[in-house]
Amino acid sequence: MGKYGMGKQYLMVLALICFSLLVSCTPGGVAPSTAVSLAQQPSESSPPVSTPSASSALISAEYIRQGDAFLQADRFDEALVAYDKAIEADPDRAEAYFGRGNALRNSGVYEREEALKAYDRAITIKPDYTEAYFEKGNILFLEGLTKEAVAAYDKAIELKPDYPEAYYGKGCALEVSGSGKVMSSSLSTSVQVQEGYKMLRGAVEALDRAIELKPDYAHAFFIKGVSLYQLQRYEDAILSLNRAIEMGILLDLYIENAYIVKARALVRQSKPDEALKTLDAGLEAVFRDGSKWYDDGDGLYFEKAVIYSEHYSDAKNAVENLEKCLEINPGRWKFIRNEQKFENISSDAEFQKLIG
Repeated sequence: MGKYGMGKQYLMVLALICFSLLVSCTPGGVAPSTAVSLAQQPSESSPPVSTPSASSALISAEYIRQGDAFLQADRFDEALVAYDKAIEADPDRAEAYFGRGNALRNSGVYEREEALKAYDRAITIKPDYTEAYFEKGNILFLEGLTKEAVAAYDKAIELKPDYPEAYYGKGCALEVSGSGKVMSSSLSTSVQVQEGYKMLRGAVEALDRAIELKPDYAHAFFIKGVSLYQLQRYEDAILSLNRAIEMGILLDLYIENAYIVKARALVRQSKPDEALKTLDAGLEAVFRDGSKWYDDGDGLYFEKAVIYSEHYSDAKNAVENLEKCLEINPGRWKFIRNEQKFENISSDAEFQKLIG
C-alpha cells in the first residue's frame, strides 16, 4: 500500500475493534430464545437454584434461566456453573451448551477451545442454531482464523438471510484478511495482493447488505470505509466514514480510528490541510465525549505529526504533536524512534532530543 499504508499494528487494532463491536451485537451474549429480563437477574445474595421436583428437561431449563441472568449481570463464572448444571441435568439441551460458550467467551480466563466445543455441541444438537454459528464465527475471527470465521458467518446467513450482524461479521473477517494480503507485498500485481482485493470487495458487498438491513448501522459504515480505503477508493471511503461519524460513533477504540482513516484517505487525495482539520475534529470529539480504552487521542496526535513531517517538513509542529502523543501513550516512543515517516525531520535537534 506504499508509504502511507495501514501498517500491521493498525491491522491488529482493527481486528480488536471489529470483535468488540461484534460482541456488542448480542448484548450479554444471551440467546434470544433463552434470555431473561433484567428484573430476573440474580442479586448478590441469590442462593443457588434449588432443584425442581420435575423432569430433567425442566431442571435444565431452570438452570439455563439462572445462567442467562448471571450472564446478563456479567457474573460469568457463576453463569458457567449454572450452564454446566443444566448440561448435567439434560446433556441434549442445545441452549445450555450455547450459554456455556458465551460464558467461556466472556470470562476472565478466555478459553477458546472450550467455547468452540460448546458452540459445536449446540450446533450438533440443533443444526439450525443461527446464533451459535454467529458466536462461533466471532471467536474464530478473534483467533485470526478468518476463513473459518467467514464459513461460520455464511452458515448463519444461510439460516437467517436477514441477519445484519452476521453480514457485518463476515465483512470484518474479509476486511482484515484482505488487508493482510494487500499489505504483505509491495507488488500490486501479485497473486496474493489480487486475492486480497477480491476479499476486500467481498467485505464491501457484505457490509452493504448489513447496511441495507440496518440503515443506521454505524459500525458497518466504519469498516466499509476502511475496506474502501484499502481498495484505494478514497472518495467512497470518505463518504462512508462521514456517515459513520455523523451517526455518532463515540465508543471505545472506534471514534479515533474513524477520523484517522478519513485523514489518510484525504492525504491520498493530496489534501493534507483537510486531513489535519479532520484529525483536529477527531481530537475535539474524543475529549468532548470522554475517552475509553485506546481512545485517548494519541493516535490522532501521531497522525498529525506524520503529516507535518511528510508533507510540510515542519519539525516544530511534528515534534509538538509527538510530545502530546507521548504524554498520553509513552509506549509509542519505540515506534516513533524507528518510524521512516519522520525521515524529513530526522536531523532536527528537538526531534533528536525527543527520541533520545
